[in-house]
Amino acid sequence: MLKKQLIKSYLNIKVIEDSQGMLKIGSAKLKEVTDEFKPMEKELIPLFKLLAGITDVEINYVEGSITIFYINPPLDKDQILKWIDIIMEVLATDMNKIKENWETDLDGVISDTRKKLIAKLK
Repeated sequence: MLKKQLIKSYLNIKVIEDSQGMLKIGSAKLKEVTDEFKPMEKELIPLFKLLAGITDVEINYVEGSITIFYINPPLDKDQILKWIDIIMEVLATDMNKIKENWETDLDGVISDTRKKLIAKLK
């Protein structure tokens, strides 16, 4: 729980725009992501989409934003922000395991993370 709070504080995520079917959140820290880590978004975006109703996710590193497209209803801003919080909680809890196994067992890391997130949906 403390790790999650530290990560949330560090990322300082803010809602930039909330309109029907689109939520744009921002974090200045996204602007600092190096090219080395940008390919990881292809692993991260499907985690967002585990929440039924999220149709697409776009990450803009220059702007420091993530735009989430969703079906409204059933989803709304609060449900999506709660889901982001859950994703951060799972990633923060497993941070050391993820770092240790990312390069040697990426499929295992992604599979384990997906299972934990799916369990949180129930």
